Amino acid sequence: MSPFTEARDAAHRTKAEELFAQRERQGAERLSDQAKERQAQEQKTVRLRELRLARDAADRKRAIQPVANKPATPMSLKGAAGAAGLRHRARGN
Repeated sequence: MSPFTEARDAAHRTKAEELFAQRERQGAERLSDQAKERQAQEQKTVRLRELRLARDAADRKRAIQPVANKPATPMSLKGAAGAAGLRHRARGN
């Protein structure tokens, strides 16, 4: 081989090595970006799960409250008395 060919081959090899290194860096950056996106998605999922569980716990707590602890409203008393009176009148006629 001539010295010119060897120099040309060395230049090509150097260029190829530089391109390879550049692509490896880009691949590592891409993986790093994907890992960051995955981590952000996981954090979002955890936060939403915590909010859902808190909402469900609050819903269960509200559903468990006994009806006897609720004060009677005038409308509920009037409706109950009216309904009892209607039943009584229907039987009496």
